[in-house]
Amino acid sequence: MKCRLKIFVLMLLPLGPALAQHHHDDMPVTGSDTVRVAGLVKQGFAISKGRLAGLNVRTTDTTGAKTEQNFKGVLLKDIILKAGVDMPEHKDQGRYLVVVTAVDGYTATFAYNEIMLAAAAEHAYLVWNEKGEDLKKDGPFALAVYSDSKRGPRHVKWVRSIEIRKI
Repeated sequence: MKCRLKIFVLMLLPLGPALAQHHHDDMPVTGSDTVRVAGLVKQGFAISKGRLAGLNVRTTDTTGAKTEQNFKGVLLKDIILKAGVDMPEHKDQGRYLVVVTAVDGYTATFAYNEIMLAAAAEHAYLVWNEKGEDLKKDGPFALAVYSDSKRGPRHVKWVRSIEIRKI
């Protein structure tokens, strides 16, 4: 019995660092109050609550049959348009990605065309206020895609950066 326990403990040892880095929803994550827009862009910039110049801030207050959306935010598409994608060949647009990363490394990835042309174009927001209150648990900024049937996989809390990459 003791031998089995020792083997079990030895098997778990390599998992220690991975388990230590895992963030639970109730664990506070610290980070910057700004979101960096970078990568293959013509003009990188930082977004903060006090620095939203040139971005179309949208306030939405709608109640639907399935979901209630009440938030302040900026369309991800508008952020990308302001930065301008450094894309020498327009025909390569299908090879570009938009990567949104949280302070803990969690990422959500979008095809460039999805953000510019598909349903996400009008429903993917960088938000800082929901239901009349600034975000607390989700950090200063969160990415929410209100057109997704499940909010979890592409809901990024504590957004640190929005980057354009090429595959």
